[in-house]
Amino acid sequence: MKEGKHSLESRLEPLLKRRSRRLQGPDAQEWRVRLEKKMSERIARDFPPGALVFANNGYGDYLFIVPNSSSINVFWHEGPETAQYCATVEDLLPNVKRPPSAHGPVRYAKSQEIVTIGDYVEVKYYLFFKGRGRVTYVPGVSPLKRQMERDGLAWVRVRLEDGTLIDSIVLDGILRKTVKFLKRD
Repeated sequence: MKEGKHSLESRLEPLLKRRSRRLQGPDAQEWRVRLEKKMSERIARDFPPGALVFANNGYGDYLFIVPNSSSINVFWHEGPETAQYCATVEDLLPNVKRPPSAHGPVRYAKSQEIVTIGDYVEVKYYLFFKGRGRVTYVPGVSPLKRQMERDGLAWVRVRLEDGTLIDSIVLDGILRKTVKFLKRD
């Protein structure tokens, strides 16, 4: 082990070997990798003994790991409080293909038909505009994208014929009335 290397650093290897120092949390929050080996006493007292702080969001919140646990913890400065943030280091890697979430089926508001990938739909957006396109993301069906399912909310994504992406919120398993089912291939 190199001089000055923290004993927990090897657990962070999947993050540290990447070129980019940007991470994405399960809540789609952006983090920047920065090992904090020498923190001021004022900040260090907020963390458990032996903790290694390895990322921050630029707003005073930090991600850290502790011995004898594989989970990633977070220090929220507003509390201040600490909590488990995610289960493993791999959960922080952006652009990783993840399995679909456990979100239940999504239905169209008017027809009650179940929304599937590839459905041809008409979408009303920005008050006065309409467009037609294909459904490209369905919560619970598509590989999980954190920006589409976070904080207890979920969206269905439609790619219009002109390439515009429209995200429509799902409430209680029902897609907004602004998305109208036309046909399925």
